[in-house]
Amino acid sequence: MCDLPLVFTRCVCRLGQRPRCQKAQKMRTFFQYMLITLAVLGLAPQGASTTSAPVEVSLVSAVTATGAQGTLLLGVKFTVPRGWKIYAPSPSGEDPLGRAPTFAWRVSPLMPDPHVFWPKAATFEDPMETAHGYDRDVILPVTLDPQVPGEPINVHVEVTYLACAQTCVPLSKKLSLFLPAGPAKATGDAQEILDFQTGKRDVSTSIAASRYQLLLMMLFAFVGGLILNVMPCVLPVLSLKMRHFIKLKPDATHYRQSLMFSWTGIMVSFWTLAIVAIVLKRGGESVGWGLHFQSSSFLAFMSLLLVLFARGLWWEDSFALPPTLQGLVSKVLGAKREKHALFYEHFFSGVFATLLATPCTAPFLGTALGYALSQGALEIMLLFSVMGFGFALPYLLLLKIPPQKVPLPKSGPWMVTLSRILAVVLLMTALWLMWVFSHQEGALKACLVALGLLVGILFLYRKASALAHAGKGLIVVTLLASIFWQGHGEGYATSDAFWTPFEEAKIAGAVAAGQVVFVDVTASWCATCQVNKLAVMGMDEITQAFKEAGVLALRADWTQRNPAITKYLAHFGRAGIPFNVVYGPKAPQGIVLPEILTKDAVLGALKKAKGD
Repeated sequence: MCDLPLVFTRCVCRLGQRPRCQKAQKMRTFFQYMLITLAVLGLAPQGASTTSAPVEVSLVSAVTATGAQGTLLLGVKFTVPRGWKIYAPSPSGEDPLGRAPTFAWRVSPLMPDPHVFWPKAATFEDPMETAHGYDRDVILPVTLDPQVPGEPINVHVEVTYLACAQTCVPLSKKLSLFLPAGPAKATGDAQEILDFQTGKRDVSTSIAASRYQLLLMMLFAFVGGLILNVMPCVLPVLSLKMRHFIKLKPDATHYRQSLMFSWTGIMVSFWTLAIVAIVLKRGGESVGWGLHFQSSSFLAFMSLLLVLFARGLWWEDSFALPPTLQGLVSKVLGAKREKHALFYEHFFSGVFATLLATPCTAPFLGTALGYALSQGALEIMLLFSVMGFGFALPYLLLLKIPPQKVPLPKSGPWMVTLSRILAVVLLMTALWLMWVFSHQEGALKACLVALGLLVGILFLYRKASALAHAGKGLIVVTLLASIFWQGHGEGYATSDAFWTPFEEAKIAGAVAAGQVVFVDVTASWCATCQVNKLAVMGMDEITQAFKEAGVLALRADWTQRNPAITKYLAHFGRAGIPFNVVYGPKAPQGIVLPEILTKDAVLGALKKAKGD
């Protein structure tokens, strides 16, 4: 065979030009390496780059032992990464191309082969046909009928399946499972296997439908973010923003800048929340909406900010950082110019509004959040951006309207009164956060933190008039903290007498016995939850209906971190609260109620679940 690179080198070297000869030798070396590489690639077996199975499979059980029951429930679990899929038989049960997983069972003692259930599959448009399969994690439920219930069982199976992305990889794996004799208790996989068997877990969404679902969730995120502006937890900041806009209305430039700074603060906050959610999820942590309110340090920090805003409104009719912090900000931002103060006041008020909004779940928002946090990084970032855009939309709309045409009253002496009213609202919000803090750290610590915040603020600003009233302020805060301390124990004793702590295992047994179950997932930091309790769940008519129907009322308190509650919410595709669901003989899978409860919605769900 002719060595073309060698011939090329000799031809060039004959010209007597050494530099060209050196270049030719380098080119020859390059061509040789390239030919070797192509040869290696040509001889390498297809699929050799796959060092591990792209789709993993395992054998799981719904019970820890064989127990005394007849039929046992197992599951073949496929872990399907994004971009991959496995096939399933068509709805008619046919699989002419033999691409669906097959099972070679060997069970001892001898008994009939297990029966495999196929959850409803997604539809894929392959080049030659319409195929069926799963492009996400799925469990194929398996029932096993022992000849003699209660004996230990050994289950062996060889699973052969085809995993496909741009190319397909045939795979095979041998699995084993041993179930000893003894009482049968539910495993951690029991609920998931049962959900796939009953159809509660839907994996039938096709790729085209997934895109449609993403667009629908984007719409939900936008509308939910927009509605978030009028939720109870955001109203204190919105009222504060309204007062600022009234003050800046005569100056069109500063008015528009304040709107842009507020919009930027909101969007940056939502992007930050999205990044935190992505990092936590990749680290294996459970993620949800408003979970930072489960941190007592965060509650203390938010209370400090609220007191700072309230202090500025009461004494100076504006927000101002302590002198020491103002000096640090000036060094970072440059000269002490008015636009810097305008920036940090309105940018951080946008951040502040976002943080206060996170305990609330507006209508449509809960569904969008649950979907977002169950997807990948791209979907999380996209949906959080759309959500933030909806929340910040009013600021953009106001930019399109000349300041003089904005329907806000003119500035005047009445603004002082408004500022002090808003200061009281912000202080009440801070006390509410201290009330939440008391649920996590105890009432005594909450009182001490509240006192520390007040003394610290007075000391930082060193106002003579403030220090003169320091003693009175301490007395007022102590009295209010004591009221919250005592009121907490009494308030729950009356309205919550028929509530029992949440345990998901109680639901199935109660429903099987013909009982109606009402689950209330709530938290002390969820303002909408508290409104639902006061306005609807505390009504005598609701209490009477619960007693007459013999409802098992389960309260899931999410004030502090609780993985069981987080997992329960995830079963319904939710990541935030309030969340209420009603089970019963006619609704074993549960009836999910709207975020903002009404009397008719609760009573209607009770009747439907009971079958009246």
